Amino acid sequence: MILAIDAGNSRVKWGWHDGRQWANLATVSLIEFAAASHDINPFAATHEEPERIVISNVAGDGAHELLVNWTSIFEAEPLWLRGEAERCGVRNGYEEPERLGSDRWAALIAARAVHGGPGLVVNAGTATTADMLSAEGEFLGGIILPGVELMRFVLHDHTGDAARIWNDHPTARQLQQRLDRFPGIGQKTASQVLDNLTQVEDVMMALRESRMPSAAMEGWRDFLELVQSLHLRIVPWTVEFETVCKWYATHLERLYEDAPIRQLDIDQLQKIAATYPGRQRFLTELTLDPPDATSDESGAPLLDEDYLILSTIHSAKGQEWNAVHLLNAVDGCMPSDLATGNAAEIEEERRLLYVAMTRAKEHLQIVVPQRFYVTQQSQYGDRHVYAGRTRFIPPGIADKFEMRAWPAAETAPAGTKSREEVVDLLAKMKEMWR
Repeated sequence: MILAIDAGNSRVKWGWHDGRQWANLATVSLIEFAAASHDINPFAATHEEPERIVISNVAGDGAHELLVNWTSIFEAEPLWLRGEAERCGVRNGYEEPERLGSDRWAALIAARAVHGGPGLVVNAGTATTADMLSAEGEFLGGIILPGVELMRFVLHDHTGDAARIWNDHPTARQLQQRLDRFPGIGQKTASQVLDNLTQVEDVMMALRESRMPSAAMEGWRDFLELVQSLHLRIVPWTVEFETVCKWYATHLERLYEDAPIRQLDIDQLQKIAATYPGRQRFLTELTLDPPDATSDESGAPLLDEDYLILSTIHSAKGQEWNAVHLLNAVDGCMPSDLATGNAAEIEEERRLLYVAMTRAKEHLQIVVPQRFYVTQQSQYGDRHVYAGRTRFIPPGIADKFEMRAWPAAETAPAGTKSREEVVDLLAKMKEMWR
């Protein structure tokens, strides 16, 4: 039985193949897959133990870590598909073959195995890919485009709106929304400008003939000059962008309390715009790949930014943290007293300790408790036992670790006589019987 897993840009698909046909198929969104609890393994209850596991992942490092974690319940070692120079009669002409996506590489090999001759391999998913394969099995190249749904979403809901923000003829509704924020211009004046725009085709003429309150005249003249210069397109588009940024900077402090922070975003956007040949290309790219968040100054840490992750060693496979605290590194816990029946079990426990220790990127603390309190005693009972450090850290390598004891003992200054404490044993015993 083969477990095949395909982690794509938006969904994770997997299926079980018995050599003749698919026995079971499943698919979930990448968000649902990432949100699955450590206690609910999506592969655990699907089928029996697979003989082989084959994985194609183009969803990034986060998905890779999840897949490592989920497939670790099986004995079979996963085969991770990657672009290669040649495999199964297909030759990859890339100078760096591994840069070809594993999903595209797998599709080319499958097409060669099924048809044997030349072909065009098209995959219409979140992205649309089209790859050419010659009769001799040579990969001739291909293209990657946004998927149909993504293109429809961007063109209908985003790119059109983004382009109109910087168009020769912006819509009246967009102008009204911006006029409301001008100093000295209220809703009534903005509505009058809107009425003028709906009656004529020449936007510039309608703006020039609009009557403004005296309090708004100075700012209105500056705005008309800006729109006129953009309309004529007499300077390169990057200069136009810089002009818009300078004009907008005069309004930032009036409109926003965090004006300096917003100005930094605008400055950064201006630098990025200078790398594009035209405004349409810049607006399209900005719409397709917007920033996840705007700038801000660091504030007080929030409660959910300071947290502790409790994890078993098995659940920690494939993950890493800056600091790791490994608890109860004593014989009986590591190795477990239930897993020391033979040499193989002990070796497996040693491997688990290695897994736990290598989860730390920068700081690793291995905790050896001073004592274990026994159960079935009174609430404040002090009966306890000692436990030795794990056998996997013998004295021969102990010097590789920095040893610390807690709490640290207070050291008295040199020459100080120790103070003898007098204990009234009789009084303490009487206190116990009150």
